[in-house]
Amino acid sequence: GASRGGRGRKDAAGRRIAGAKSLAPRTVVARRLYDSAVNWADDGRLERGEAYCRDGNVLGFRMVDGQIVGEVRGSQIEPFTVVIKFPYRDAGVADWLLRWLAGTTGAADDLEKGILPGKQLDQLLLAGDEAPTCRCSCPDATLVCNHAVAVAAAVARAIDAEPLNALELR
Repeated sequence: GASRGGRGRKDAAGRRIAGAKSLAPRTVVARRLYDSAVNWADDGRLERGEAYCRDGNVLGFRMVDGQIVGEVRGSQIEPFTVVIKFPYRDAGVADWLLRWLAGTTGAADDLEKGILPGKQLDQLLLAGDEAPTCRCSCPDATLVCNHAVAVAAAVARAIDAEPLNALELR
């Protein structure tokens, strides 16, 4: 089984700190999504997953109903399917977040820059005590395989490029 976080540097809360070669997300929203998804990956899987993303092995992904579904070209003929599932939120949470964005001066502009206050970020993605679950059709039985890292990195890149896309998750 995988040990949590491998040998990489960690912050005070025990979360991995992205290395210089990593695809470290720039925006707060993308960083929270990426860090939460890859937190259980060991260093080797993290590096291989980021290389898969850099090399274009992520064939695509979609965000819907609190989960990300992606396909990654791996070591076999057929691509692997990855599902990263975030904690459940009912429709009222999405409505609350949209009302907050519409009713708070500058909030939509901030989200366009990838900035979202803590409470809203917790509702959109996950709170500090929550974690997403990753599943992959590959034979690797670890909690987070390199294919899941690749999809998380691709999603983080897309959110960095267009932070409003994070709303698709909910």
